[in-house]
Amino acid sequence: MRKLLAIICLLTVMLLPQTGLAKKAKKDAPKPAWVVVAQNKGGIYSYDKNSLVYFPDSAQPQDIVEINVVAKADILDKNFQQQLQNKYGKKLKNGDLADKCLLHLVLNKQAKTYKIIRVELFSEAGTSLVEKELDGKMEAIPPKTFVAVLLDETIKILQPSNSKNETAVKEKEIKENINTNKGAQNADKRISKNTKVSE
Repeated sequence: MRKLLAIICLLTVMLLPQTGLAKKAKKDAPKPAWVVVAQNKGGIYSYDKNSLVYFPDSAQPQDIVEINVVAKADILDKNFQQQLQNKYGKKLKNGDLADKCLLHLVLNKQAKTYKIIRVELFSEAGTSLVEKELDGKMEAIPPKTFVAVLLDETIKILQPSNSKNETAVKEKEIKENINTNKGAQNADKRISKNTKVSE
């Protein structure tokens, strides 16, 4: 069975030597606006729509080449959570758990490739555990992964929406899912038709 792309990224965090803790966020940075795009037994995957940057920035939507975006994996896999706890538990207090990973990605819309340029690991309470800059090369986006769904979602934003009602319904469903913690309880169920990703 294919491993989760997010778990592979997180294993990279665990195996590479630490380069330092996360820097303080800029005061002028906009508050993240997370949009859930996919989920499976391993995690719930979202992206910050305020982090989207399109290149070239003056191009028409059809001429956009690259998209920079910050994605988040909320880890649900208990075995992987335990591995993270074993490695980083000493940095955590009062039962806090390592359970969130931020991935700073570059997506190439035309070539359907991606690379991860930075990985950050956080605890449930928001404690920064690791920040690593990565110098990888562009790779093909594997089908049926959250990165494939993320590319589709970020491209959809470029196109005019025909149905504001459909967007409102999806956002309501996502909020209900998060507020009732259904993501953890029903990790196999789709949030929308295109959100099921492989494990």
